[in-house]
Amino acid sequence: MPGLFNKEQRNNFTKIDDHDRGNDGSWIPYGKTWWLEGKHEGNVIHRIEQKEPDNYTKYLKFLIELRRKNYDVRDEDMIFYKSTPFILESFESWVKKKDLIKASNLCDYDENYLNNLKNQTEEEKEMFAWHMGLSMDELKKIMEKFN
Repeated sequence: MPGLFNKEQRNNFTKIDDHDRGNDGSWIPYGKTWWLEGKHEGNVIHRIEQKEPDNYTKYLKFLIELRRKNYDVRDEDMIFYKSTPFILESFESWVKKKDLIKASNLCDYDENYLNNLKNQTEEEKEMFAWHMGLSMDELKKIMEKFN
């Protein structure tokens, strides 16, 4: 089964209990460098602040590194990190297939897997969505564009 983490690992991750995000305050359009933090019991577990080509890639890399440290986000954290102004609410409307392929490669999924995702079980789709930091509704909207 592809993906960086398996279901057992996922079930054993400790959930962060606080989150934060901000930016460098730049006034240049699309020039802000955002940072994301995940916290547990008052301690910063992981922080990402390097520039990425887009904010979704930063979010995804943040999730991967947080999970490598055996932590995960709660649903409310996913909503917080993906909310405006960091990621526009309608981001799935501008996602192209090449963007999804590139992002999914970070989580150890390939183009062939994506092309067959519609034929996977609901459990497989749910694990893919989790790896990608997406809700099932977001994944369904994105998949509709590529079927």
